[in-house]
Amino acid sequence: MLFRSDLKSIPFGEYIAELVHEIQASFGEEGARVTVEIEAKEIYFDVDNAVPLGLIINELTTNAFKYAFDGKPRGKFNIYITRSGGNYELRISDNGKGIPEEIDIRKTRSLGLRLVRVLSDQLEGEYAFENNGGMNFNLKFAA
Repeated sequence: MLFRSDLKSIPFGEYIAELVHEIQASFGEEGARVTVEIEAKEIYFDVDNAVPLGLIINELTTNAFKYAFDGKPRGKFNIYITRSGGNYELRISDNGKGIPEEIDIRKTRSLGLRLVRVLSDQLEGEYAFENNGGMNFNLKFAA
């Protein structure tokens, strides 16, 4: 059971795996062409952190499966969350097309990317997008 009676300690690795699997399955054969790697060992969040992180992961995962791998026979999608003391780093990457150069993440009118920006700010995190062999998103935050 993902959400135990204690919402102060959500096993985030389990949550991410379940979320990403459902998104991947919703893309059928195209989703099956993408190898997913998730690493979030021993990471637990309270609901105040889990919800915005889950929404960020949902948005970026859906975007990757929807746009990143057009025309590619295989793809790779990764999510890593690491902890050092009370500080965390979320890294999401793919080996797809990357974000088009003409899109300025900080000024985009895209609802999904604006949502990622607002949720990152809600977590009081520092975030960056890069195109480096695909899309790379990095968010550092304290929890």
